[in-house]
Amino acid sequence: MKREKKTIEPSALPESLNKRIAVYALAATAAGVGALALAQPAQASIIVDTTPISIKVDTRSNYLTINGNHVLTFVNTLTSVPGTVIGRLTAQAINSGDGLLRSPLAEGASIGPGQHFVSASVIAMNATKGVVHKSVGGPWANKTGYLGFEFKCQSGTGTCFGWANLKVTASTKGETGLISSFAYDTVAGQTIDAGQTSSATAAEPGEATLMLLGLGALGLAEFRRRRVAQHS
Repeated sequence: MKREKKTIEPSALPESLNKRIAVYALAATAAGVGALALAQPAQASIIVDTTPISIKVDTRSNYLTINGNHVLTFVNTLTSVPGTVIGRLTAQAINSGDGLLRSPLAEGASIGPGQHFVSASVIAMNATKGVVHKSVGGPWANKTGYLGFEFKCQSGTGTCFGWANLKVTASTKGETGLISSFAYDTVAGQTIDAGQTSSATAAEPGEATLMLLGLGALGLAEFRRRRVAQHS
């Protein structure tokens, strides 16, 4: 007795999954495999400068400079009068529209629109009166962190934002500072994170994967159609 050949019908995918794959398949077909598989990075807009800026006691000409233009200056004064010595390290914006944040920021803190920037701030100070009263203070006294700042974009339109990695040492003999590096974003109005050095971003891998799955689904559907035709 001749055994009848049994035909195995391919099982159907759930309707919701079919619809989702179909959407990505259409998008993948329109965009092309190369454009979907390889995410193009965004154009870099963050500039980093690692030239150290050393701020010494009783100096007035330490500038943070961008493209030849002074943005911030650090004025370090030491004043002596009979019985009293006062030292102040002040950060100041150079131009109207430029500014800085008073307090040290942790790495990753956002610097951008809506924050309170000031034109000048005493960031560390000391006072010695006689031999008894001695004090050191200010938001940056003996701290290392990120100084956030804003300035007019070099394009002349809008406000750009940046950070400076600043270390301040304060004592009754005066204050010193060191900016080890700074960076800024050239895109107007774009937030930068303290310590951020790159603006390149890649496309979400999940989207590319799903779209490539869509292309695969097109091939799978054709394969299944041919299999069914062969067994009919």
